[in-house]
Amino acid sequence: MGTKAIKADKVHEYLRKFEQRTNVSAYIVMRGAEQVGTVRFHYPRDGAGKLTAFAADWTKDMPEGVDFKEWTRWQYGWATGYGYDKRTAAVGGMTIAGVTLKDQGWDWAHQLREAGLTVIQAI
Repeated sequence: MGTKAIKADKVHEYLRKFEQRTNVSAYIVMRGAEQVGTVRFHYPRDGAGKLTAFAADWTKDMPEGVDFKEWTRWQYGWATGYGYDKRTAAVGGMTIAGVTLKDQGWDWAHQLREAGLTVIQAI
């Protein structure tokens, strides 16, 4: 449904709040033996509320001339409503290890697997 660019310190504030919640899942994205990404979801209590997603691309380097306080590897997205795969919608437009995820309506992880990456559910 939506993604937005936010400052690094705001992302880390969201992540701290996110980690304190119980209705979450987390995935590790691997290329061979190297971790190239992390994806985290926070699920709404009622099923229709706002699902929040964070994805980190560990292959992405900080561009030259950018203040480290303004830059982060973490990406943020969300989705609300019923009747579709909110996880795929929330990560649509995010990039992990060179793969830009599409909001194609089903199984966000399948897109990474098709690119030769391994997706492991950690939580």
